[in-house]
Amino acid sequence: MHPTPTHNVPPTLSIRIDEQNPNHHLWLNHGWWWVHYVVHRGNRKERIRRSLQTRDLDAARHKRDELFARVRAAAAAPSARPAPADCAGPSRTPHAA
Repeated sequence: MHPTPTHNVPPTLSIRIDEQNPNHHLWLNHGWWWVHYVVHRGNRKERIRRSLQTRDLDAARHKRDELFARVRAAAAAPSARPAPADCAGPSRTPHAA
């Protein structure tokens, strides 16, 4: 039996929100803020780590929230499959500005 292909399965965001920690899913790596989360596609899961390309904590929180909203919207509208950049984005270290 062949496994079901997951490339057409809309992403489902798997996050745990800790109301006591506004920086949940964020970490500081050499002065740059990054986000990490898990996306489920069918029976597969993908751990994603993405640079938020900012050194500012408030901006990082805002970008994290926008990213999670886009992934949730993609899951709610399976016919509008997001581009990979909408869910995963670049995972390279940004250059200093």
